[in-house]
Amino acid sequence: MSSLQHSLPRSAVFDLVSRARSALGMPPLKRLPRGIRETSRQCVLGRSLGVEILVDDRDGPYALVLQYRSACALSRAWCVGRPCASWNGWAVRLPAELTRFVQEFDACCYPELVSNSPPKKSTTVSELRELRFDWVGEQQRVQNLIDRANELCDSARELCEKTTQLP
Repeated sequence: MSSLQHSLPRSAVFDLVSRARSALGMPPLKRLPRGIRETSRQCVLGRSLGVEILVDDRDGPYALVLQYRSACALSRAWCVGRPCASWNGWAVRLPAELTRFVQEFDACCYPELVSNSPPKKSTTVSELRELRFDWVGEQQRVQNLIDRANELCDSARELCEKTTQLP
């Protein structure tokens, strides 16, 4: 592709990133940062917006936003559908221009935007693989909460019985 073909999508991408940053209450950028291909937080969009750019099971990229209000603001800025609940935040679909940019960036179509520094050894395609959920610890924590709630219920019953027995 010629440099003209690459610069046209980037201007649309820069405009969409600028609108998103404004909606998220972030200061404007002068240029797009460099990023690491096939990472969720270190790609160009992830670094520009401070969110994870993930791909669903149908290869559709989306931004994972933690707060619902921020996700709604982002979806309005991009004129896309409402955010969908995700397991740890809110998924905001990327507009077509950003979807195409993500795919092209991962396919090395923008070498000038690829970071020269190699990814850290701990960086994987999705950092979500690094998360571990401690089922035993959570089960114990929930059981402790249930036990405490039962103790409080018993105390409340005893208090009710004492107050009803008074002359």
